This record gives sequence, structure tokens and C-alpha cells, in this order.
Amino acid sequence: MKRKIYIFQFLFFCCTLFSQQFQLQGKIVDEKDTPLEYSEVLILKMDSIPVKSELSNEKGVFSTQLASGEYIIKIKYFKDIGYTKAISLHNNIDLGKIKIERTKNIKEIVLDGKKKLIERKIDRLIFNVENSISATGGDALDALKVTPGLKVQNEKISMVGKNGMSVMIDDRLIQLSGDDLTNFLRTIRSDEIKSIEVITNPPAKYDAEGNSGIVNIKRKKIASNSWKSLISSRYIQGNYASGGMGASFDYQKNKSYFNFSVNYDRNKRKIDENFVNNYPSTLWEEVKTKKSLFYPLTTKLGFDYKLTPKVMTGVSFYYSYSDTNPTEKDRVVISSKTANKIDSLANSNKDLKNKYQFLSFNYHLNYEIDSLGKKLSFDFDYFSYQNKSNQLIQGQNFFPNSYPTPGSGFMFNSMGGINVDNYNFTLDMDHPIKSFTLNYGAKFSLSKSDSDNYFYNLRSGTPVLDRNNTNSFIYKEDISSVYASVTHKITSKLEGKLGLRLENVNTSGHSITLDQTQTNNYLKIYPTAYLSYTPNDDHSFNVNYGRRITRPRYFWFNPFRSFNNQYFYSEGNSFLQPAFSDNIELNYNFKNKVTAQFYYSHLKNGFDYVTLVQPGDLTSRYEKPYNYVSSDKYGVNISYTFDKFKWWESVNSLDYNYSHSTSSIPETNASLSGNSLQLYTTNTFKISSTIFLEASYFYSFPTVDGLFKVSSINGLDLAFKMFFMKKSLQLSVVGEDVFGSNRPTYTGYTNNIELKNKMYFDNQRFRISLIYKFGNNKLKTQQINSNNSEQKERVQ
Repeated sequence: MKRKIYIFQFLFFCCTLFSQQFQLQGKIVDEKDTPLEYSEVLILKMDSIPVKSELSNEKGVFSTQLASGEYIIKIKYFKDIGYTKAISLHNNIDLGKIKIERTKNIKEIVLDGKKKLIERKIDRLIFNVENSISATGGDALDALKVTPGLKVQNEKISMVGKNGMSVMIDDRLIQLSGDDLTNFLRTIRSDEIKSIEVITNPPAKYDAEGNSGIVNIKRKKIASNSWKSLISSRYIQGNYASGGMGASFDYQKNKSYFNFSVNYDRNKRKIDENFVNNYPSTLWEEVKTKKSLFYPLTTKLGFDYKLTPKVMTGVSFYYSYSDTNPTEKDRVVISSKTANKIDSLANSNKDLKNKYQFLSFNYHLNYEIDSLGKKLSFDFDYFSYQNKSNQLIQGQNFFPNSYPTPGSGFMFNSMGGINVDNYNFTLDMDHPIKSFTLNYGAKFSLSKSDSDNYFYNLRSGTPVLDRNNTNSFIYKEDISSVYASVTHKITSKLEGKLGLRLENVNTSGHSITLDQTQTNNYLKIYPTAYLSYTPNDDHSFNVNYGRRITRPRYFWFNPFRSFNNQYFYSEGNSFLQPAFSDNIELNYNFKNKVTAQFYYSHLKNGFDYVTLVQPGDLTSRYEKPYNYVSSDKYGVNISYTFDKFKWWESVNSLDYNYSHSTSSIPETNASLSGNSLQLYTTNTFKISSTIFLEASYFYSFPTVDGLFKVSSINGLDLAFKMFFMKKSLQLSVVGEDVFGSNRPTYTGYTNNIELKNKMYFDNQRFRISLIYKFGNNKLKTQQINSNNSEQKERVQ
């Protein structure tokens, strides 16, 4: 019995001995005995498996508790390992003063580490906007126009060779699309943008929204322990004169970061649209001229605070407001094809009052659990979007001799708007485990769209409410998501990544006027997979797969009729369903200079507006969105960067694809197939350290877009940038679409009637801007951020 007691006591003593915690401490100083705050102390087992990570405090002191054993201690300051030592920990140890050399002057690193205009990584292309001359002095939409791999046509953004995409700002999805998204992007100055990431096949942590991927706009950050201010002004001349001015202030000191900016712009554009409907015996020609006005007053406010060396929290606020009175003129000519003469004319004018308001708020909390990459993040996002419109439309029909047709005059008033509120809660975890890196999290999104539209007939002189064309509509959408991905370094040359995202969606659209409710509930899985092989530093291969979804815009569900003139209106469709796509890519990279991408995309249940006309009825012409398109697209994109001379960098790309699309509704073409070829080149010339030139050109051969044929287009942009006053003052001059040749024509068919649409969005413009920067950029390097994020970005 005593023997068993002794054995038990011995085992208990051993367990106590090996589980006992001992203290390891020390003080980290530089060569002048100055304490180094936020130095990383990394503790590893003898087989190099990480155990723990700590940070030194403001006195340079660190202290941690460890179980008895053999360890390797590594101390990292900025990005360099400055101290390594093996220890046997069987009692408390004080390492005393540990001297390490400071990293060389950060300013030198910034100068030597200037980023290239374009960078390519395993899952994305990075366009460094701050190094682009053409984007200077513009807005975010101007920056997207010159981003390789993107196409901005008629103010619609898409990826070259692909359909549909989503936009993010600093990794946060913007729940807007179409004109609403365009207006929002015009409120962001290009000078605030650091880079634009083109992610063709996003990982599981990103929302599944966007059939062909995500564009992530990353805004600039300030260096540690400094402040800076920027004042800018710009003048733009197209058909109309536009301009704007703005200022920003950023301040970072110790644990606090504050930023504020305000901008005001007066954007005017002339938009020309020509429509030709080729009926069997009649030709319908319509010319529409718009004076588009957008005067946003935009302000941004942000504050971040480091609660502890590992915990950062903050808030940001964004607000934009615009109140304008655009106008629109419309002229219709109806001709007899057999008699070759004009049958009738119709004119209409539209006066609008538009009020636009966008507000967003974000609260975020980031917890750097250790320096091994384990990180927990929480975000709460709210945005509110309002667009109120009051339209007065009046017109008259005329005989061929231009005399008014008796009784054909009309006047009506359409007023209303849309209010959108969205709440997002996101929890995300990065969790490395040995050779695996896990990422998992959850997101919950609540959206509500409230539309009220009223239609009054003013023909008698007294407003009469037309209840058949009046509607109140409420749309609600709840999305619950969970996701997980794992990245594994299989060998030193082979790396894989698997991801899965699960989204549960509940929607309801309720027309108060019609007393109709349409609901839709679905649970979908979106897998992603990546495999990369890097045999050496010169070559890399990557194959990936992803499944995506595109949801209709909020107001597309609203059955309300919006009249353009007496002959044409558009209405929504409360039965719309989302579209899904499967995307596969094979990528090759040679020395980060030559890249080749082979891609395939399958779109199912695609939707868009369809213009519906009847052969014998000229007055029955309207458009309505339908789920009707399925398509397959095969393509290749080849890019080459030429930088053999210090004074010249040339980025060139070619994109070719073949597409086949089919329709599920009888009104359109049953199918359409075709080829597409687009060429791009951007050339930057360094005349001196303060003078730069840039020339960009693209050419797109005749192609097909879904069930439409598109004419060839091309465009040349020229830019000049010059610095003064030790680069504090910057002058840039940009000429966009110099020859005015970016004027596409779309051709489609409805009920065997040819429909042509030619649009021009005032792309031929001249822009001149002045930017003055000033501030205090002296860094106190002993107070570097715990994860060194800002400094690392400056030297990459």
C-alpha cells in the first residue's frame, strides 16, 4: 500500500515539476540604451515550433510565463531578427538588457522600395494608383478606367472578358450597383486611393456577390507618429465645365489615429443616346440628350485607438450629399421605309430635381492574439442611401411639316424615391496551426429598401393622381453567412487552399399599392479552391475555381412604371431570381513580367432589362428585367511588362475570348456566339525626378456581349505630372479619350425587330489639377505598431 502511495507521490511530483510555470523576462534597448517599445519576442520549441509571442512595453520590458523546458528566444524589431538565444528554463530567468540595432532609416527604405505601377499576386492584380499619372486629380471612377483588367463603358464597371462584379472599399462590400454605385464612386477622390485590387476569384471570406469577382479599393494610410495635410483643386472641361476642391488632414501619434477630409465637386456631363428600331415597314429613330449634374459635398471622419499593444479599435463615418436639377431632351422621328418619308415627329422635355444622400458608419475591433498571425476581427457596418427624384415630363407630337398634332400634347409629374438601409455584423478569425493557416468567420446582413412613387397627369392643368402608375414597394433581404478556408504549404514549392462559404438568404417584396407579396428563400454553398506551384523564383503556376452569385438591384423588384416619354417606360419584376456562375482559371507568371491567364466561366439564370416591342404597335415599347440568359465563355489574357530602362515602363495586355449565350424567352434571339479581342497598353516615361509623362491606349474589336453585338471602339489618354517645392506641390494635366472614339453601338433583336443603341458619355475631357501636401513626417521608430502593418506596406 505504501508502495502505491510513493508511486503516486512521485508521479504527482513529476507532473508538478513539468507543469510548473517559470518567469522569463528582459529589457530590450538599442545601441544607445533607449528602450524599444513593441519589439516582438518570439518563443519557439527546439524543433522551431512557435509556442508564444509577447511584446515589449514602453520601457522596453517584456515578461512571460512558460512551462519548464528547452526553448529558442528570438527578438524582432521592425522586420529584422536582432537577437536569438537558446535557453533551458527550469527556474525564473532575467535576461537583463538585450541590445539590438535599430533598422536603418525608414525614409531610405521608402525611397528605395517604390512600388511598381502593377503588381501580380497569386489571387489578384494590384494597381498602385498613387504611381499612376492618368488617375491623378480625378475620382475613383477615373482610377478604375485606367486599371488593367477593368472596363468602364457607359459608366458601367466590369472585368475584361467577364460579366458582373462587386466593389469593396478597404475590404468592405458596397451594397450599391448601377447609377447608385457610380455616384458613390464619384465622391471618392483618386488622390485618397493607395491601390486597386482586381480579385477575379475571391476566397471564401469575401461575400459571394459578384459573378466575375471583386474590385477592392484600398485608401491611403499615414505613417506612424506623423501628421499630414492635403489641399487639392481641379478643373475639368468636356462639353461642360466641371471642377472641385478638397482638403484632408491625417494625424497619428502613439496609440491614436485621426483623419478628416472634405470635398466638393460640380460634375457636369452631356450624355448622348441614339436609338434605332427597325420595324418591318417603319423606322423609329430617337435622339436623347441629357445634361447630367452631380454636385456632391462629401466628408469623411475616422478615429482609431490602440487599447493595448494587441488590441486596436476605431470608428469611421462617411457622408455625401448632392442636390441638382438635370435636364433631358428627347426627339423621335418615325419614317415610312416604303415611301421613304417622315410620318410623324415627337418631342419631349424632362426637368428633374434629384437629391442624393449617402451615409455610412463602421465600428471595428482587431485583436492581434500573437505575432504568428492569429488575429480576431469584429466589424459593425451601417449605411443609408437615399435618392429622391421629382420629374416633370411634357411633350407634343407633330406632323411631318412640324405642325403640332391636335390633342397630342401631354404633361405629367413623376415623383418619389428610394431609401435603403443596411446593417452588417462580421466576425473573422485568422488562425495559423503549424503548417496550416485557417480562416473562418460569420456574417449577418439586414437590408431594407423602401420605394414610394407617385404619378400625376397634368394635362388638364390640375394634378390628377394616376393610381395605375403609382406604387409603394418595400423590399427586405436577410443574409446569414458562415465560411472557412484552410491554406497548406504542401511542399516548399506547392501550396493549396480550400474554402467553403454557406449563405442562407430570405427575401420579401411587398407592393403596398397592389397588396402583393413575393418571397424567396434559398440556402447555397459557394466553394473555392486554389493550387499554386512555384518551381523557382522565375516561374509560378496557379489554378483556381470559385462559385459566385449576382443578386438584382433593390429597385429592380419594384413593379412601378418609370416613364421616359409618351412612348417608352420601364418597370421592375418582383419575380426576379439571382444569377450564378462557376469560374475556373489557370495562371502562369514569369519573373512578374509576363503573365498568362486561361479562363472559363459559366453563367446560369442571368438577368437584365429586355426592351420589348411589337411589329404592329409603335406605342407599345417598354423594358423589363428577366432571368433569361445562360452563357459559356472561354478566354485567355496575356500581359507583358517592359521595364528595361529606368526612364520607361510599359504595361501591355491582350484579352481574347469566345462566348456562347442562349435565351430562355421567345422575344429575343435564341442564341448568339462570337469572338472578342481587346488590346491595352500603358506607358510611363520618367523625364526627370520631378517630370513624368504617361500614354494609355486601348482598342476593342467588334465583339458580342451576351445577346448583343458591340461595335469596335478605342481610346487614347495622355497625362503629364510635374512636382515643385521638393515634391510638396503637384501639377497634373490629363487628356481623356483624346480623339473621342469611345462611342460603342449595341445591336440586338426583339421579336425579330432590330434594335440599335449608340451611347456617348462625354468621355473626351481635359483635366488639370493641383495638389499641395504638407506635414510632419519625422517618425519616432521606438513607437512602431505592434504588427508593423503601416511600415511593411511602405517597403513592399
